[in-house]
Amino acid sequence: MNGYIASKKTGSIVCQISNQHKEFVEKNRSYLKTLIDIVLYLGKQGIAFRGNFEDKDSLNQGNYIELCKMMSKYIPDFHQIYNREINYTSPLVQNELVEICAENVHSMIRAEVKKAGNFSIMCDEARCHKQEHMSLCIRYAIDFNVYERFLGFINVSENQNATSLVDAILSFLKMFKLDSLPIIAQSYDGANVMSGCKGGVQTLLRKHHTNAIYIHCMAHRLNLVVVDMCKYVKYAKHVFNGLEAIYVHFSTPSKNKKLQDMQKNLQINKSTLSSISDTRWVCRHTNCKAVIVNFTSIVNILRQEINENNDRNVTTAMGILATLLKGEFVVHLHIMHFVLNIINILSNKLQMKTATLGQAANTIEGVIQTFEKSRNAESFLELWESIEEFSKKHTINLILPNNKDIENSKRKRREPSSLSNFVVTTTTGAEDQNVIKGVRTVKDYWMLNAYIPVLDAIIIKLKTRFSTESLKFAKSVDTFLDLHYEKDSCFVNHYKPKIVWKTKKKDCEALTQGEILHSVVKCDIYPNIYKLLHVALSIPIGSASCERSFSSMRRINTYLRSNMAQNRFTNLSILNIERELSNTIKNDDILNQFAQKDRKMQL
Repeated sequence: MNGYIASKKTGSIVCQISNQHKEFVEKNRSYLKTLIDIVLYLGKQGIAFRGNFEDKDSLNQGNYIELCKMMSKYIPDFHQIYNREINYTSPLVQNELVEICAENVHSMIRAEVKKAGNFSIMCDEARCHKQEHMSLCIRYAIDFNVYERFLGFINVSENQNATSLVDAILSFLKMFKLDSLPIIAQSYDGANVMSGCKGGVQTLLRKHHTNAIYIHCMAHRLNLVVVDMCKYVKYAKHVFNGLEAIYVHFSTPSKNKKLQDMQKNLQINKSTLSSISDTRWVCRHTNCKAVIVNFTSIVNILRQEINENNDRNVTTAMGILATLLKGEFVVHLHIMHFVLNIINILSNKLQMKTATLGQAANTIEGVIQTFEKSRNAESFLELWESIEEFSKKHTINLILPNNKDIENSKRKRREPSSLSNFVVTTTTGAEDQNVIKGVRTVKDYWMLNAYIPVLDAIIIKLKTRFSTESLKFAKSVDTFLDLHYEKDSCFVNHYKPKIVWKTKKKDCEALTQGEILHSVVKCDIYPNIYKLLHVALSIPIGSASCERSFSSMRRINTYLRSNMAQNRFTNLSILNIERELSNTIKNDDILNQFAQKDRKMQL
């Protein structure tokens, strides 16, 4: 009788066993969810999982094990299961969980791309340790929202010719289950193997996807404008050589510490110089700004080194100081800072993920017009006032150069044909004596011989790299997005859709681009127009997303992790780079997929 009454309260034996089993499974699932959260945390942060020695006697068993030990201190149920013989913390289980999490992100991207119906690809290569990796990113649009996603790193160490690269791209897309969708555009840098019109990657890929128009990365082209300007304007190259010399001199720890202490004493925000690079887009602008801001600190430290004469590199300090205190260097430094500040704004816009091809073309034309409008005495006067104030503060003389070097020249230098579009010829030394003798003031001299040549070089190179013909397709895309269908024949004819166009131009003139897109979203009677608008938004303007992925590549595949398998490397990379998607992963979904196989732990 007592047993019957007790069973009424606690349930039958079968019910008790069932509840106990359910509780046991729930504890196991909670334990696995915690492990999955640890995997996602380490993956998203780009932190190494393992240590050199993971045995029980090791002082550091790696981040994964150490995090598990920390969790076991605060969660009793986790501690109980973690101390079992089978606790699912082995490297094989780690790799499996990482792969399932990465596949979850892949499935999200795959679903979005299939919904979009088409996509563009962006590729770039970089070396990491002894391996050559190609970063593959894609761009697509859904409901007029633009997305650029990272797919993975492809190991192309075996061969880097165009045929091998195209085969690697197509094989990766097939493995990703995107080979059935059309590629509408492709964007790479200007390397011959990628951009070659006869045997390059862009040409070979069009044999498989005929509409995949090639877009030369606009950010790379803009960077080449600055590189070309340094080739044609002689003293511009000297300025950057001087900046590089300053960087090298202050790269030693002792000198860098002196610079930081001097900045602190002068109450200047700490800033450092970076190495001048032809591929790093911002370094030239930041270096010019850093030298101008820290000019007093740099000069004081160099003078201290020269006075103390304790360093064997004192001659280098004397040379750098002499260069810095030249009026010619100060003038060109401020001119470079003025020019690069405008270019840096354009560079940042060209690297935006949501920027469209038409917007990029309009921005480039606007920058060219800005430089052309700045090419006058009034604009230079504002810059000259800041140069004079800077020179007065640091007691630097802005004087005219000596004419004797020109008058005593043994031979007459002639202007090369490549500079025929330039107004002045100071870059070759083929200047006439009257150019200097006819100048009335120092300001006029530096305007004619420094400011104007730099602007001319920038304008000419911008117009050459971004010619009207090269921007024709980009402007056609922009006019199509505004529904000015009479001017967008270049874009429309390339993709050749069967369009039933009933919208009148006068109906669209009063609408903004956003209002036009919004009205088309609501309208289902123009499906071809709707699709073409998404195609226009999906065309990339550059491969900046690939460049950004290389930063994560070097954080994940460090020297101590250089033996990482390629599959694990790509999986960890996508968890780290595509954090927008990896943050939405639910540990229940990962656990359910993990539990599909037979496990020794009941899940």
